[in-house]
Amino acid sequence: MNVMSGPKSPYNYRKQFKNVIGYLYLIPFAVFTIPFLFYPFSQAFYYIFLEWDGFGEKKFIGIYNFIRMLGDRRFIEALVANSFYIIFFWALPIILGLLLTALVGRRSFLGQGIFRIAMLTPLAMTSVAIGIVFYTIFSPSGLLNEIARVLNIPVKIAWLGSTPTARLAVGLVGTWAIIGFATILFISALQKIPESFLEIAELEGATDFQKLRYVIIPYLKHTIIFVSLFSLIGALGTTAYGIVASLTGGAYYTRPLAHYGYAVAFVEYEVGYGAAIIFIPAVVGLILSYIIYRVE
Repeated sequence: MNVMSGPKSPYNYRKQFKNVIGYLYLIPFAVFTIPFLFYPFSQAFYYIFLEWDGFGEKKFIGIYNFIRMLGDRRFIEALVANSFYIIFFWALPIILGLLLTALVGRRSFLGQGIFRIAMLTPLAMTSVAIGIVFYTIFSPSGLLNEIARVLNIPVKIAWLGSTPTARLAVGLVGTWAIIGFATILFISALQKIPESFLEIAELEGATDFQKLRYVIIPYLKHTIIFVSLFSLIGALGTTAYGIVASLTGGAYYTRPLAHYGYAVAFVEYEVGYGAAIIFIPAVVGLILSYIIYRVE
C-alpha cells in the first residue's frame, strides 16, 4: 500500500545562517587563545619532563623533576605558604563577604555609596600596587607601628621581619584585595531574592545568621561558586604573586609556588624544574575547581 507522505518542510536557511554566525563569533577567541594560552601551556607541559637551562641542549629526564621536589626544602616552604594563603585569599573573603552581605545588603545607611566605592577600590589596583601601599603600613616606621606609638603601646612589631608575621601580613592584604569584589557580587545577587522570603523569615523570628544560612546562602549558591573560583585563582596565581613580590620580595618563606617557580626558571635557569613547580598549583587549581563545580 502506498503511503502518501506530506510535503517536506522547507530547509531552514535562516536557522543554519544563525548557527554559522555563532561559530564565527568564536574566531577572535580562538585567534587569541590558541597562540597565547594553549600553545604556551602545551610547551610548559613538555618542559616539565626536561632538564634544560633555556638555551642549550634539552635532556629528557621523565618525572625526575617531580621526584626532586620531595627533597627540595624551598619547594616545601613555598607549598606551605601557598596553603596558608588559600585560607586568606579564598576562604576568608567568602565568609566575611557573606556576613557583610547579611548585615548591609538590603539596608540603607549613611555612607552607603562610600562603602561600595571602598569595596571596589582594590579592583582598580594591581596586586603589585596593593603590595606597595601596604608595605608603607607594615614597615617598621609604617602606619601600624605609628598608631601603636601614639597610643603609648610599647610594642614595635617588625611585621615583615619574621615568617609568621610576614605570612600573616600577606594573607591579610590578600583578604582585603578580594573581599570587596566578593561582597559587591553577593549584594547584587541578594537583590534578586524575593522580598517575601526574607519577610517570612523575620516573622518567624529568624536572626541575621539564620537568614544568612537558610535563605541567603542557598540563593547565592551560583555567585558563591563564581567568587570561589575567582579567589582560588588569586590564591594560586597572579594576585598572591604580585602582593608577595612587592610586599616582601619573597623573603621569610612568604613566596608562593608561582613566585618560586618563576625564580627557578628565569633566575636560576632551570626551566624544566621551574615548569614542573608551576604545574603543581595549576593542577591543584583544576582539582579544587572541579570539586567546587561538583558541589553545585
